[in-house]
Amino acid sequence: MSLSDSNTQEPAAREISQVVEHLFRHEAGKMVATLTRIFGVEHLTLAEDVVQEALAQALQTWPFYGVPKNPSA
Repeated sequence: MSLSDSNTQEPAAREISQVVEHLFRHEAGKMVATLTRIFGVEHLTLAEDVVQEALAQALQTWPFYGVPKNPSA
């Protein structure tokens, strides 16, 4: 891999990180609230864990498959 190849991939990873950070700050609460409404307040901790795991999974898979058209979905 040449130096130029690593420079072209770095901004993509940075962009993905920024998208996931935005989702965490602006959408995670909504996601937890929706899951809590569906599964009950007794599963609040699980809902929080599921949302965090989904965002962590996005950080791992989006660099390879790209960011979905509607990432908050």
